[in-house]
Amino acid sequence: MAEQALALGPSTADPRVPIRRATPQARIEAAFAKEERRGIRLATHARLDALGVIAIWVTLQNWDSGAATVGYFLAIMFVFALLGVAHWRLAESRLSRPWHKYSASLLDICLLTFILVVPNPLAAYALPPALLLHWENFLYVFVLMGSVVLTYSPALVLWFGVASALFWSGGHLWVLAQPETLPLSGLGDLGPDPAAWIPVVLDPNF
Repeated sequence: MAEQALALGPSTADPRVPIRRATPQARIEAAFAKEERRGIRLATHARLDALGVIAIWVTLQNWDSGAATVGYFLAIMFVFALLGVAHWRLAESRLSRPWHKYSASLLDICLLTFILVVPNPLAAYALPPALLLHWENFLYVFVLMGSVVLTYSPALVLWFGVASALFWSGGHLWVLAQPETLPLSGLGDLGPDPAAWIPVVLDPNF
């Protein structure tokens, strides 16, 4: 197996196979790959711990909103947990490919953006999409960002940061495109009087 790996060259050799006569470059690449897999495992454990805390907090915060609302958020937590575990197990297998980690992080930010800008369809009352942007839900992005940092992959961190900016901007554009949304550009000149601004700022569609 080692001879076959050497024949293929350092770029195609499986880093999980010990190569005694490997070139220094192949040894370095194998060491980095090993640490990255270890980082993914650590990131998965951190993700599961964070999801457990968030699930408890979300349940307590929305307890009065009904079982459907709580169930919706718990189902989302479960999906995030499944995505994290699937990424980890795939990274540990021989089916792992370099692009898998980028696809996994893209699924994460896509799902999170959808949850943060689209109102809960199971809620007893519908909230305007613009109202969701009044809250500090964007902080959840940093929870995912923290788990990405633990993978020890600078390229993945950069990829996730760019993807987060693009998806979050796209989410804002979607909210602005809703007919009930009241954007700042459509208010006209309200002047410096706070009395004119307070009703606008408190409007759930602003």
